[in-house]
Amino acid sequence: MTISEVVAALGAPSKLGTRSDGGVPLYWCYGKLEIQFDTDAPYRANWFQIEWAGDLEGDFEIFTSNLVLALGGLTGRATPLGFLSADIWHPSDVAVYFVEIAGDITVNLLVGKVQLVFRVDQTFLSDKDPKIYLAKNAIADIVRGIDSHCELDSIYSYSSELEAETSSRRARRQISGTSYKSALLHPES
Repeated sequence: MTISEVVAALGAPSKLGTRSDGGVPLYWCYGKLEIQFDTDAPYRANWFQIEWAGDLEGDFEIFTSNLVLALGGLTGRATPLGFLSADIWHPSDVAVYFVEIAGDITVNLLVGKVQLVFRVDQTFLSDKDPKIYLAKNAIADIVRGIDSHCELDSIYSYSSELEAETSSRRARRQISGTSYKSALLHPES
């Protein structure tokens, strides 16, 4: 959608990002929904995200009077296993990435153009180095150790699958959604 199509569908944003050159603002917010537009006319939506997704609760999230997200029983407190078990996608279509950047771990679920980013409360690691933890442990052990410590941070929708995949290139480890579920539901295998 272009900026004018977004305005027609959603109305005026609750907040606009400013540009130093005084040009068209390219970052628009509708509450938790944030949209980034291309830099050139007709200013098509490049990607959008649901920020503060960990705060999602109830039956739905209202972004505008014209846009409501049905939560289908999920909340921002759902772990990666919760999303993989919710029948939103077939787990075999989901790639799970364990990303370590500057000492912080995130777990990213990626399916097509959509990416769910979970922050990991790393207190369970004690003083262990996250980089070494991800490198030295069996992937099934990592899944069993991390899942209950995940908190949903953001949900992104990119303009292409390649762009979505690029966002997880820093991953230390990867596993399929099916194997992730299996590690938790069938730990003996």
